[in-house]
Amino acid sequence: TVREQDGLAMSSRNRFLSPTERGRAVGLWNALQHVQSLIREGCHDVERLELEMRNVLLAAPVDRIDYAAIVDGVTMKPLNHVSPDAVAIIAVRIGTTRLIDNLSLNV
Repeated sequence: TVREQDGLAMSSRNRFLSPTERGRAVGLWNALQHVQSLIREGCHDVERLELEMRNVLLAAPVDRIDYAAIVDGVTMKPLNHVSPDAVAIIAVRIGTTRLIDNLSLNV
């Protein structure tokens, strides 16, 4: 994923965001980084990691969370336990814009 200087994934959808919404959109990257750091600290509880992602997104704040999940990077199926191929995926709405992002967790 190619990212803007502040971590937001580059996307043609970003042009639909107002300056205020654009600032809130950085919450996606913050949520992904937070999960990565929790894993580095030893947390492999998928339920907790997904809850933590949602908490960061709600604090951004985003207007709606479509999903914030930890999935298998090959099958894209939800995981019960973090695996070596785990990927954090997010889809949210900020204003009228739907934004998506992901991060390979490199467990």
